[in-house]
Amino acid sequence: MKIKADMHNHFSTLENIGENIFDRAMDVAQKNLDAGGLFGVINAQDKGIGRYETFLKQGGKNAEDLGNAFYVPNKNIYVIKGQEVFSEKGHILVLGLNKGVRLQDYRTLEDSFKEAKDNNGIIVLDHPCFLDGVITENPENYLEYFKNNNVDGTEVHNGEAWLPVRGCIFKNANKKIQELFYNQIINKFDIGAISTSDGHSVREIGMNYTLLEQPDFSNPEKLIESLRKSIREHKDFSQDKQTNAYLDALNHSVKVAGLRIASKLGLIGRIN
Repeated sequence: MKIKADMHNHFSTLENIGENIFDRAMDVAQKNLDAGGLFGVINAQDKGIGRYETFLKQGGKNAEDLGNAFYVPNKNIYVIKGQEVFSEKGHILVLGLNKGVRLQDYRTLEDSFKEAKDNNGIIVLDHPCFLDGVITENPENYLEYFKNNNVDGTEVHNGEAWLPVRGCIFKNANKKIQELFYNQIINKFDIGAISTSDGHSVREIGMNYTLLEQPDFSNPEKLIESLRKSIREHKDFSQDKQTNAYLDALNHSVKVAGLRIASKLGLIGRIN
C-alpha cells in the first residue's frame, strides 16, 4: 500500500513554532496527505526541547507516542521526528531519531554521518544542489559520500530550493539533482529519491510529497527498518507531487539572511 509522505517540515524559521498549531497542522496534513499519510517535523539548531517535541506535547492525548514518531488516530496521520544537521560540509536530514535525541552541529560531514548511524537514523541529503547542500559544498568529491552505505536517500525536489536569479549558482537546484540522480546515482548506489516541502509554515505541509510503501509503525525499530527500505527503493519520482512555495521561500530567505547578519555581528550564535 502506498502512502503520501512529506518528511521535511519545520513549521517556522525559528524554533518557536507558535502555540496551539497542532489541530491546524493536522487538518492541513489530512487534507493534503490523505488517510495514513506521514509528515516529518524537523528540528534545526533548536536550543529548547525541540520543535518536534513541542509539537508532540501540543498534541496531548490526541497523539499516541511511538518513541521516534507518533500517530493521531482521529486524523489517521503519522508524524516522524527528524533533525536537519548542519555539518561543516553541507546539511543532512536525519529521520527517525528518538524523542529527546539531539545530534551535534558543525562537525565534519564524516562525523555527522557516523553520529546519525550510531543513532540508527535514516540519512537523506536535503536540498543537495542548493544553499548549504552537500553537493554544492563538495562539487568535486560528493560521490565519495554515497559510498560505504552513508546515505539512504536524496531530495530530488525541495519546495523551497529555488532562486530565479539569472546566473545564480543555485538556479534550477532541483533540476540539477534530478539529472545527477538519473545520470550518476541511480545505477551506482542503493539510494532513493524523495520529494519534500521543507516547509517553514503550517500551510506547506503536503504541498510536496513522495509516494512510498507504507512503513511498519508497530515499534520504533521496525519503523526505521521499513521506512529506510521504502526510501531506498523509491527511484521513480514521476508520480510524486512537486511544487514550489515561492512566497514562503522568499519569506524564509529574508529571515535567514537577517539571522546570518546578526550572527556575523555577534548578536546571536552561529548560523551555519
